[in-house]
Amino acid sequence: MSEQKQLKCKTRTIVEVNHRDLNSFVSSVYDCSFNFLDSEEAETDSSNEFPDINGELDSSEKKKLGWFIANESSSYMTRVLLKDLVRKRLIQPGDYLISTW
Repeated sequence: MSEQKQLKCKTRTIVEVNHRDLNSFVSSVYDCSFNFLDSEEAETDSSNEFPDINGELDSSEKKKLGWFIANESSSYMTRVLLKDLVRKRLIQPGDYLISTW
């Protein structure tokens, strides 16, 4: 009789946020419009993961954030915004899952 194998896995904490709540929060913090579905070209009834969100922005992310604040661009901004929100100490660092259902 063979020994049953164990599935190798690890447990991690993921912060799940509904996209509507993220839209509202980001819009209030930055005083400009944000739409997660448009920004990430995401589909409804799905989720997008943003792992390892910390408060560190590199120079290109800082530039992108400036464009967002000036209402010049909002494409693929979620990771940058989450990192900036951590930097501002408005959210905790970690792995984020943005759900669209």
